[in-house]
Amino acid sequence: MLPRMRRVLLSFLVLAGLSLAAAAQAPKRAITVDDMLAWKSLQGTALSHNGQWFAYREGGAVGNGSAVFRQTHGATAYRFNLGEPPEPAGRGMPGRGGRGGAANLGFSSDGRFGAYLAYPTHAQQAELRRQHKPSEMHAGIVDLATGKETTLARVRRFAFSGSNPDWIAVQMLPPAPSGAAGGAAGRSARGAAAAGGPPQYTPGTDLILRNLRSGAVLDIGNVGDFGFDRQGRYLAWTVSSPDKSGNGVEYRDLRTGAVRTLDSQAGAVYTQLAWNEKGTALAVLRGTDVKGFQDRRYDVLGFTHFGPEGASETIFAPAAAANFPKGFAVSPDRAPAWTENLDAMLFGIHRRRPVTSGAGSGAAAGGRGGRGAAATGAADSVDLEIWNYQDPRLQSEQIVEEGRDRNFSYLCEYRPASHQFLRLADKTVKNVTAAPHDRYAIGLSIAPYELESHLNGQTYADIYVIALATGKRTLALRKARWGEHPAPDGTQFAYYKDGNWYVYNMATGASRNLTAAAPVSFVNVEDDHNLKKPPAPFVGWSRDSRDLLLSDLWDIWKVPIDGSAAVNLTGDGKRDGIRYRNPVNFAAEYDPTALGFDLTKPLYMNAYGEWTKKDGIAVVEPGVAGARRIMFEEASYGALSKAKDAPVYLYTRQTYRQPPDFYATGAGFTPGAKLTDLEAQLKPFRWTSGTILVNYIGYGGVRLQGALHLPPDYVKGKQYPTIVEFYEKMSQNAYTFIPPVVESDGFNIAEYLSNGYAVFDPDIHYKVDDPGISSSVCLENAVKAAIATGVPDPKHIGIHGHSWGGYQTAFVITQTHLFAAAVAGAPLTDMISMYGVIYKNAGITNGQIFEASQGRFSGPPWKLWAAYTRNSPIHGVENVTTALLMVSDFDDGAVDFTQGMEYFNDLRRAHKRVVLLDYPSQNHLL
Repeated sequence: MLPRMRRVLLSFLVLAGLSLAAAAQAPKRAITVDDMLAWKSLQGTALSHNGQWFAYREGGAVGNGSAVFRQTHGATAYRFNLGEPPEPAGRGMPGRGGRGGAANLGFSSDGRFGAYLAYPTHAQQAELRRQHKPSEMHAGIVDLATGKETTLARVRRFAFSGSNPDWIAVQMLPPAPSGAAGGAAGRSARGAAAAGGPPQYTPGTDLILRNLRSGAVLDIGNVGDFGFDRQGRYLAWTVSSPDKSGNGVEYRDLRTGAVRTLDSQAGAVYTQLAWNEKGTALAVLRGTDVKGFQDRRYDVLGFTHFGPEGASETIFAPAAAANFPKGFAVSPDRAPAWTENLDAMLFGIHRRRPVTSGAGSGAAAGGRGGRGAAATGAADSVDLEIWNYQDPRLQSEQIVEEGRDRNFSYLCEYRPASHQFLRLADKTVKNVTAAPHDRYAIGLSIAPYELESHLNGQTYADIYVIALATGKRTLALRKARWGEHPAPDGTQFAYYKDGNWYVYNMATGASRNLTAAAPVSFVNVEDDHNLKKPPAPFVGWSRDSRDLLLSDLWDIWKVPIDGSAAVNLTGDGKRDGIRYRNPVNFAAEYDPTALGFDLTKPLYMNAYGEWTKKDGIAVVEPGVAGARRIMFEEASYGALSKAKDAPVYLYTRQTYRQPPDFYATGAGFTPGAKLTDLEAQLKPFRWTSGTILVNYIGYGGVRLQGALHLPPDYVKGKQYPTIVEFYEKMSQNAYTFIPPVVESDGFNIAEYLSNGYAVFDPDIHYKVDDPGISSSVCLENAVKAAIATGVPDPKHIGIHGHSWGGYQTAFVITQTHLFAAAVAGAPLTDMISMYGVIYKNAGITNGQIFEASQGRFSGPPWKLWAAYTRNSPIHGVENVTTALLMVSDFDDGAVDFTQGMEYFNDLRRAHKRVVLLDYPSQNHLL
């Protein structure tokens, strides 16, 4: 489908006068669709704890991928065939990492062994499809000293034994039933049966426990779930036997080899196995079937004080709790967890679901045909939905979110010492999360504002503090707009209100304004949505919980919570037009309890030049004023990480003609050793000659920029057919690599560049109540400034945009005659009718989007008729002289098909050149 669409787009542009530049004489060839499908990208990486080995997955949209293990400071590398996943990669975004990530790669903690999961090859997959057989993964375990590989067929998943380097556990797939169409079975023991009857049960499979030093192998049968503690002292698993007779939970002491049964009950099902971070406690759910219900009745089991004789067991049985809410049960969709000091177990509860005739034939599949009771075939069923103005959520949104609602659980706790059951969340305060160290929980109540937020998109919540020791709930903040950020110490949280940052002390209830006297504003003055004083992105807390790290969009500031003066850590950001952002907490990559930034150590971050587009890595050293830019050039840097136990750092670097390859460097951050080589793929192809930054003035005098990407073999003074490709702001990608992959909106910049076009990416700044007018002024000024560079041929300029970009494309051609051809994908064309249409993918009204998000209106149409009208493309159809191709799909769940059809029919009635493409089975993207 996509290749056909691309040919239509190219043919349309040629017919409109945008001739392709001749490339036949060039020594390199233009990129084709087949090249784009085969283009390989990195789709998951891993770094050994000692920093000596780096692993990555490499693959394209189609064809076989590779798993590579290579030394970070050496020449040794091992490459293994990953095969091809059974479904096309990333159906939404082909070639962009949809084929598996770092979870399918790993190292033992000492870096001596690596492991990966793989699929059958491309050819094998084709044969399996022909025979209607399942595609099954296999695992490879690699001895990195020798490159020797041990393979295991029919594998579900694997795990190394935490910080213990000696073990790997590999769980196998169940035997494939005759005529099976798929591979690994899901964890269906956790949920209700698809048909609404009694819950399904899936027996366990073999678990292979392999000693990496000795090669000894132990086969453990009927394993449902398993997990090592983080320290690698124990392996725990649930037993799921075919007849349930031997079901239970067991563990093995990896130091002694002793195996102990922690709990066993015939007929029960054990699920949601979870260790605490210290490896000193384990929690699991034990469920039993109950006649007449779709779900099981679960007890919460906890185990502590592991020793030679086993462990101490704690059981919470809802049936024995007098205050357990009637009609509820422990939910299997939330893993239980011990609090940090082991004084309570946290878990979720949900309302029980009785078995009903015809249950399960409703909206789970998402289609309208299965939503009503009539779908069950009952003679007296009525297919009816009642849409009531008082409903906080529309019927359509309830249908879209049915699965989420069905799996929602209310957080509760059980305190063994006092045998107390405490319900922390309820209908009033539904969303409750334990703060660090488990002394308090923070609850959000949207109930008072839910209906209005679903009308105008402006979301609010009341914030409550809940003491876990007693369950006491205290209202901390009413009508909060921007949420809360708990401190690492778990006793306070930061919040933003009316242009200032505050800290709320959960122990005392006191609140302090931290930024009223700060020398800068932390309001995001560049946000052009219909929002009142939105904050610049929150950076974080210091690890000792004494300071907030805040951004003014340029510099990072340290703001002490004791009221002391704010300190500019980076120094020169605002002065020199450098945005310091995204500092990295290296410790948190390996330890989820390492919250906050350790300001006693160097703080590494990204540095980006707003007007130069230079990018790089900067560091703030403890006790040193200002940031030092380590790497800063016309390139783009990212993915900064560090080995757990060694001063080995990884980063990616890319330019307009160098893909984002990985590099390894040391503590001195000298230019790193290149670890990957995606750049080698470029050799056969014609590629862009570079990028020119174009400066212009947008609507209201705002300074803006665009990135003008040059065609291959660009000659100064020669003019080229040019495509304007845009969305909101894209000039930040001036020096990033544009991968030649098949995009889901049908347009890839690299393809057009390779075929001889120039491509221009301008930035847009919007005015509330005039999104179309303001974007058109920006676009027209941008294109005129680009023409002044001498690159675009003024008579052969096309424009392409999709969705919100499609709207602006459809609108701008009613305002200017600059463009010879336009392609508008999924365009909004009538802002008045679009306001009241359902955004089907989410089930919400577009009014929410129009009044608080991308639409950028300050109210509904009946209060702003003139604004909605003048910013609707259909209002200006008589002015259109540009040839237009639209892509508007019947099943688009974001921009309704009627939007494209309205514009098409109006343009057709006005005898304008317009063609509409409809892929009826496709959604918002192809």
